[in-house]
Amino acid sequence: MTTARLFSATAAVAAGLALLSSGGGSVAGWYDELEIPGVAVSSGELWVEEVSTSATMVGTTVVVEATSKLHVGGDALAADLALDVVGLTKLDGTSADLTVVTDPAGRLSASAAGPWRVDESSDELTITARMTLPVADAKALTGQPRVIWTLEQTAPGEGWYSEAVHDVSLAGLWPSAPVFPELGCTPGANGYITLTWTWAGAEPDYWEVVSRNSPGNNPDVVRTIDADGRVTYTVTVPTQNENWVYSVRATYQDGTTEETRPVVRTCAVANQNGG
Repeated sequence: MTTARLFSATAAVAAGLALLSSGGGSVAGWYDELEIPGVAVSSGELWVEEVSTSATMVGTTVVVEATSKLHVGGDALAADLALDVVGLTKLDGTSADLTVVTDPAGRLSASAAGPWRVDESSDELTITARMTLPVADAKALTGQPRVIWTLEQTAPGEGWYSEAVHDVSLAGLWPSAPVFPELGCTPGANGYITLTWTWAGAEPDYWEVVSRNSPGNNPDVVRTIDADGRVTYTVTVPTQNENWVYSVRATYQDGTTEETRPVVRTCAVANQNGG
């Protein structure tokens, strides 16, 4: 985020302004006064401030929001506001859907990325851009996604520029399924076994006891928490012979799953095909 002070005068002071903004960006903290007969010299400010950046998962969609605040102060001051979205690209090569570009007064179009003409009436205006893309596409992103709001002076004069860069973080947005511990198993009476597992990872949407032999069986999973905060799950399931194989599967909101190694009636580990 950069802060710029904007000045307008005649060609007599234009060279000085050009020096101050020769780097193409905003220059902060400079002020001067000059009296020129018959010429009005005005001062103001032109900059855009980063307020917040967020990325959330809604169902199978990632929603990115970038909110900034405009500072456009000065008589007859005007600037072009634009939006640049970097690195938020779908697997097919197209850009993330820019579904909303909003401000409280509804002055900005909700379609493309501008530019929009703003003036002193937009001073202190809060603006939000919202981009959406499928979770699968978001997981394939590489590099640092960014959303950049820019302001560039159009009147009086030209050359003053400011930008607010929103670095988008997707870290922790979807849980990564940690490696499962071994599935505990205790043989029981009357053809039952008890399965036990502990879990320290992100809680999935649901647990599923997977049986290779009785898919209609839907046993209740009991969840307990010990004094140390460790979570333990226990379920008792029927077995008829050594060909009955059980495992436990966790399913997450984004559709990913993680599954334990399967066990049989004697609590031996079975092969992955249930044999």
